[in-house]
Amino acid sequence: MKRAVLNAECAARTEVIEEDVTVAYEQAKHIHLAYSIRALSADERLLLRRIAELSQEQTEPLVSGAIYTGAKDKKISYTAFFKRLRKLDALRLVDLIRVQAGGRTSEVVLRYEPAKVVQICG
Repeated sequence: MKRAVLNAECAARTEVIEEDVTVAYEQAKHIHLAYSIRALSADERLLLRRIAELSQEQTEPLVSGAIYTGAKDKKISYTAFFKRLRKLDALRLVDLIRVQAGGRTSEVVLRYEPAKVVQICG
C-alpha cells in the first residue's frame, strides 16, 4: 500500500486510485526474484536464464541431465553444475524433485514465470 501511495503522490494526486495499487502490485510481485538474482554469480545467473529459456521451449518436465547437456559448452563438472542447481533450489528460485532415473537425476521446476526470469537475468 505504501508503494501505491507513493505512486499517487508522484502523480500529484491526493487519492490512491486502482491503477496505483495495480502498478504497486506489479512492482512488488517480483521483488524476491530480483533480489535473489542480484545475489547470484554470473555463472549461476546464466544457468537460471538457461533453465527459464528451456522452460519456455519445452512442454515436458526439465531434467537436470538435459540442462547439463545444454550447458556443457561452459566446461563444468556435473558436481559443480549440481551444486549450482542446489543453490538455486535453496534460494527458492527452482524446485528440485528427485526422479527414479539413476544417479542424481532431478526434475527442475522453475518457481517463477520464465519470461520474467529471462527479463531480470538480462
